[in-house]
Amino acid sequence: PEGEKSVAVEFIQQQLGISPEETCTFGDNLNDIAMLQKAGMSYAVANAREEVQASAKAVCPSYGEDGVLQILEKIISERENQ
Repeated sequence: PEGEKSVAVEFIQQQLGISPEETCTFGDNLNDIAMLQKAGMSYAVANAREEVQASAKAVCPSYGEDGVLQILEKIISERENQ
Protein backbone atom coordinates (compact mmCIF):
# COMPACT_ATOMS: atom_id res chain seq x y z
CA PRO A 1 0.00 0.00 0.00
CA GLU A 2 2.88 2.43 0.58
CA GLY A 3 3.96 1.99 -3.03
CA GLU A 4 7.66 2.30 -2.30
CA LYS A 5 10.17 0.08 -4.01
CA SER A 6 12.11 -0.41 -0.77
CA VAL A 7 8.96 -1.73 0.92
CA ALA A 8 8.45 -4.15 -1.97
CA VAL A 9 12.05 -5.38 -1.70
CA GLU A 10 11.66 -5.99 2.05
CA PHE A 11 8.38 -7.82 1.43
CA ILE A 12 9.96 -10.09 -1.18
CA GLN A 13 12.94 -10.77 1.10
CA GLN A 14 10.60 -11.77 3.93
CA GLN A 15 8.31 -13.87 1.74
CA LEU A 16 11.20 -15.76 0.15
CA GLY A 17 13.31 -15.92 3.31
CA ILE A 18 16.30 -14.26 1.69
CA SER A 19 18.76 -11.85 3.20
CA PRO A 20 19.83 -8.47 1.86
CA GLU A 21 23.12 -10.10 0.84
CA GLU A 22 21.12 -12.39 -1.47
CA THR A 23 19.28 -9.45 -3.02
CA CYS A 24 20.27 -7.46 -6.10
CA THR A 25 18.73 -4.13 -7.08
CA PHE A 26 19.24 -1.64 -9.90
CA GLY A 27 18.28 2.00 -9.98
CA ASP A 28 18.65 5.30 -11.77
CA ASN A 29 16.59 7.93 -9.97
CA LEU A 30 16.02 9.41 -6.52
CA ASN A 31 13.06 7.12 -5.79
CA ASP A 32 15.44 4.15 -6.06
CA ILE A 33 17.85 5.15 -3.27
CA ALA A 34 15.94 3.51 -0.41
CA MET A 35 15.55 0.34 -2.49
CA LEU A 36 19.26 0.23 -3.28
CA GLN A 37 20.03 0.43 0.43
CA LYS A 38 17.99 -2.76 1.08
CA ALA A 39 20.21 -4.95 -1.11
CA GLY A 40 23.63 -6.45 -0.63
CA MET A 41 24.24 -6.05 -4.35
CA SER A 42 23.05 -2.64 -5.46
CA TYR A 43 23.84 -1.03 -8.78
CA ALA A 44 23.18 2.38 -10.23
CA VAL A 45 23.25 2.52 -13.98
CA ALA A 46 25.91 4.78 -15.48
CA ASN A 47 23.35 7.31 -16.64
CA ALA A 48 21.80 7.54 -13.15
CA ARG A 49 21.74 10.71 -11.12
CA GLU A 50 24.88 11.39 -9.10
CA GLU A 51 23.06 10.92 -5.78
CA VAL A 52 21.85 7.50 -6.89
CA GLN A 53 25.33 6.42 -7.96
CA ALA A 54 26.67 7.51 -4.56
CA SER A 55 24.06 5.41 -2.73
CA ALA A 56 24.68 2.22 -4.72
CA LYS A 57 27.49 -0.19 -3.98
CA ALA A 58 28.53 -0.20 -7.64
CA VAL A 59 27.80 1.39 -11.01
CA CYS A 60 26.99 -0.68 -14.07
CA PRO A 61 26.83 0.34 -17.73
CA SER A 62 23.81 2.35 -18.85
CA TYR A 63 20.48 0.90 -19.92
CA GLY A 64 21.43 1.62 -23.52
CA GLU A 65 24.43 -0.68 -23.08
CA ASP A 66 22.31 -3.41 -21.45
CA GLY A 67 24.08 -2.77 -18.15
CA VAL A 68 21.51 -4.63 -16.05
CA LEU A 69 21.69 -7.64 -18.33
CA GLN A 70 25.50 -7.59 -18.20
CA ILE A 71 25.48 -7.70 -14.40
CA LEU A 72 22.83 -10.42 -14.21
CA GLU A 73 24.73 -12.58 -16.68
CA LYS A 74 27.91 -12.06 -14.64
CA ILE A 75 26.17 -13.05 -11.40
CA ILE A 76 24.70 -16.17 -12.96
CA SER A 77 28.03 -17.14 -14.51
CA GLU A 78 29.85 -16.69 -11.19
CA ARG A 79 27.25 -18.80 -9.34
CA GLU A 80 27.50 -21.58 -11.93
CA ASN A 81 31.28 -21.67 -11.53
CA GLN A 82 31.20 -22.03 -7.73
